[in-house]
Amino acid sequence: MNPKAAHPARLAEPHTKTAFRHPTRGFTLIELLTVIAIIGVLAGILIPVIGRVRSSARQAQCLSNLRQSAMAITLFAQDNRDRFPGFGLSPTSRWPHQVAPYLGTVPDREASQGGVTIRVDRRAYSFPVFHCSETRPEEFQSADGIGNANGHFGMNRNLIPDDQLLGVPVNRVRTPSRTALLADKSARSADGIGSAGPALSIDAPFPERSAGVASNHGGGGTVRDHRSNPANYAFVDGSVRVIPSWPGPQIFDLDQ
Repeated sequence: MNPKAAHPARLAEPHTKTAFRHPTRGFTLIELLTVIAIIGVLAGILIPVIGRVRSSARQAQCLSNLRQSAMAITLFAQDNRDRFPGFGLSPTSRWPHQVAPYLGTVPDREASQGGVTIRVDRRAYSFPVFHCSETRPEEFQSADGIGNANGHFGMNRNLIPDDQLLGVPVNRVRTPSRTALLADKSARSADGIGSAGPALSIDAPFPERSAGVASNHGGGGTVRDHRSNPANYAFVDGSVRVIPSWPGPQIFDLDQ
């Protein structure tokens, strides 16, 4: 008996495999365009959402920095005759330099006036905690590590008389929950020069006053007019809040 004749399936096997083979098929142009359109729609939805999430995170960090700065001022007052830190006697003894050691830094010099000696940290202006997170580090950090006053939180001018190491007594403030202690200050003045100095201009916001309260919510270092944009405030009682537009100079009044 012929063995090939006994196994006819072997002869048909190659033809059987060929019958079940499918040709390879790619995407059509319409399918590709549809996928691209879907990706475009999703990107259009997600990119603004991501931007808002990042902005919210920066604002939360800004409020956290503001709260820490206000708490450091409170601790300073408890140790210094219940008086606020003052305007200071030099560019390296302003209120941020006076309260920086209460945030864990190591003081590197002393400042004295009228029998009062305060240990200060000359590098305070370069510390991010004294700035809104919207302010770019290159605006306030410098090669010498001391930094500059551009964009740091400004203190209520009524609390810190000029050329005084200590500010006014804490009990001078009639309503702590309504009286501003600190607020956002612009890193850029109206003429493009950084807004230096430890105090806020309290009669008008930025850009009418280069050291006025500014809105640092523009993102990417953009500073906006506070008359129609929000700014961050800390109050004498330690609370912090976002105020959507300029509330007027009465927020700085110690007798309100």
